[in-house]
Amino acid sequence: MTEKINLKDFLNREYDVNGVFVFDFDGVLSSPDEHRVYEPESLAKSDNLLNEACEAWKINSDGVDTKYIRHLAFQHALRLNHVHIKPGPCLDLARHVSKTARIIILTARSGWSAVERVRLFLKYHDINVYEMMCVGRGKKIQQFDDITREAASASLPVYFFEDNDSHLDDIEARAGELACEVTPVFVASKPKARDWEKVVDEFCFLQIKAALMAVHHAGDVALVDKDLTEPLKHARDLFIYHAGQRHTSIRYFLLAFAAVATVYMTLLGNEGLNQQVKGIALLVIGIVGFIFTRFFNKLDSRNGRIVEADEAALKELEANIAERHKLSRFEIMAYAEVISPDNEQYKAIIPKFLYGIMAVFGFGVIVGVLTIFPVILDWLYSAFATQQANTSPPLLPGMSNF
Repeated sequence: MTEKINLKDFLNREYDVNGVFVFDFDGVLSSPDEHRVYEPESLAKSDNLLNEACEAWKINSDGVDTKYIRHLAFQHALRLNHVHIKPGPCLDLARHVSKTARIIILTARSGWSAVERVRLFLKYHDINVYEMMCVGRGKKIQQFDDITREAASASLPVYFFEDNDSHLDDIEARAGELACEVTPVFVASKPKARDWEKVVDEFCFLQIKAALMAVHHAGDVALVDKDLTEPLKHARDLFIYHAGQRHTSIRYFLLAFAAVATVYMTLLGNEGLNQQVKGIALLVIGIVGFIFTRFFNKLDSRNGRIVEADEAALKELEANIAERHKLSRFEIMAYAEVISPDNEQYKAIIPKFLYGIMAVFGFGVIVGVLTIFPVILDWLYSAFATQQANTSPPLLPGMSNF
């Protein structure tokens, strides 16, 4: 029987990339954030909102545990709000073996929206899946009879990645009954933060409330949304366009800088050129590069001011919506500035980066001048000596050069 090991130890040992890789989803291929919404106890203040969501989305909640209903409603809200699933600790491994291994997703997710979001996640990350087993609240060990039988017939090893010890313990307990050996791999989730239950609960119901706003309420809410839909769409479209334009321009600048650096390094490595020629090349490249970078810095500053104008419009609209619908976290643009330190924002990083590039080009100009300076001095001295020789007074009769 193979003993349970942790993910780090598994990655440091040899494994068969053609084997059967059975992955849990939440906390393994994805981050554990969405899975934790099922864990906290129900808060009384949230029951009314859950009932409203179930009615709006035709979720028959009669006799179903409140925690599971909250999970179904939360996943449905995330799908409606187009919230993407965050990557987990085993995503890189799954992508690495995706083209060769037989990948099986063994997840407790079973709600339609929850499963659909998994499918979109796998498609986005280009992971080829052999089979997806959605067992809901059932035991995962029950699926390993079929998994190990098929693997044994193909002489393939089986690896099981799970963040819940109880499922791995089930594998160890039934090791002798399975058709082939299974390597249980424990994947440690991130530690729970202080007051994490309250944080998870508030985030969960913020998503549900936002989704309900979009698809449910009539009357005043619908009228407000209709009034603000076009201005909000217009502001967002402008922000996306101008921010994208700014990102595209910096990408082109980096490509141009890489090309210039390649040209200079090629000249530098050419042993057929003397130091003076290399110095002249460095001088020219430095001057042109400095001027071009300075020009680009001005252009980027102009684009930055346009993006800030778009942000100001979005902040005003989001503040209006947040106030009307009591959504404290809907002020996304304002909140993004609060959680991001000033030195990590785009408007702070890019100017410093460009000034650094200008300093590099300026240093190149100095080095180029110092390299060709002796040649210039020799030339000036030769020119001066020649001029002096040509303007010397004629010798008197009878005098010689001696």
